Amino acid sequence: MADLIEVRVTTSVRAEADAICSRVVARRLAACAQVVAPISSTYRWGGEVQRAEEWFLLMKTTADRFGDLVSPDLES
Repeated sequence: MADLIEVRVTTSVRAEADAICSRVVARRLAACAQVVAPISSTYRWGGEVQRAEEWFLLMKTTADRFGDLVSPDLES
């Protein structure tokens, strides 16, 4: 059996989160992709602590598909 993994990413726009989920499932790069309600993220950027609202994505896939899932070609 393949090693199952969960990939977690964020985006600042709900429409982008939905589009990513649709693409990865349609291309069979993930068996399931979920968009979680807005989250509040705190991070360091440009030497300062920042806060932003982001959309959290969970994608369920296999370890052997991870490289294709994170490929820059996913955007097209």
